[in-house]
Formats: sequence, structure tokens, C-alpha cells
Amino acid sequence: MRKVVLSVVALLAVVLTLTSCGGGGPKGAAQKFLDGLYHLDFAAAREVSTEETKKNLDNYEQMHQQDNKEEARKIKVEVMEPKVTGDNATAEYKLSNDPTVRTLKLVKKDGKWLAEWTKMDLGGAAMEGVDNMTNNATQGAETAPDAVDTMAAPPVEETPVAE
Repeated sequence: MRKVVLSVVALLAVVLTLTSCGGGGPKGAAQKFLDGLYHLDFAAAREVSTEETKKNLDNYEQMHQQDNKEEARKIKVEVMEPKVTGDNATAEYKLSNDPTVRTLKLVKKDGKWLAEWTKMDLGGAAMEGVDNMTNNATQGAETAPDAVDTMAAPPVEETPVAE
């Protein structure tokens, strides 16, 4: 009986060690990436990022160099259980300052789960939490200063009506 108890304890120790190492699979990678992203800790986010995502993070970091990191650290990211299909996964998450459910894509490369954050995510819904917090208007399409609104009709000049 003693051998059975020791075997179970040893097995539990191995399982706990394996789940704590490597960030816990896609959920751990998603949590680390999103915490890094929303807390403006880009070095941490890069550790679990694809090469393309690292480039996108570089661009995003330049746009948010002056942001308040103390305020950013107050954001809590809740990652739900990821949906895994082979070497791809999606993880839905919510932010403490916004109830909108968002999705992060992940890929498994060389046995490691990595966030795949595309250029489409740079200005879209994935960053609303940070942008709302920092009051930056970096979302969506920007209009060029010299752009002409082709939908607006020119003003109509009134001509006097003969009576």
C-alpha cells in the first residue's frame, strides 16, 4: 500500500512539474503574451511570439513609448480555455476594463506555443483596452489631412427668384 501511495505522489509531482514548465501550453503562452502586450511589457510578449508578431510588437511599442505603464499594469487579462486544432489554437480573452470578448491566434512551432498577432490586430479590436486606457486614437483607418470628402456636395448658391 505504501508503494502505491508513493507512486501516486511521484506521479502528481511529475504532472505538476510538467504543467508548470513551458507556460502551460497555448493558454500559458496566450496569458504571457497578452499580459505583456496590455501591460506594455513588450520583452515578455516577444518571448512567446512568432517572428512576424515580434515585428508588429516593435511597431506597436514605438507608438506607445510614452504611455503610462503604471495604469497599464492595472489591466487584468482573463484568458479562457483555448480551442486547439493540431498546431493551431485560438484563445478568447477579456480585459478588466472592457467586457468585449477578443480572440488571439496561436501556433505551435518547434514544440512551443507562440502568439500570432498580425498587422490587422495592430489597429483593431485587440488593442481597444490599451487605447481606451491611454486615450490614444490609434485605431482604425486614418484619413489623410488633404483627403477630400467625395460624398459631400458643394454648397448650393441661392439665386434670387423674380417676382
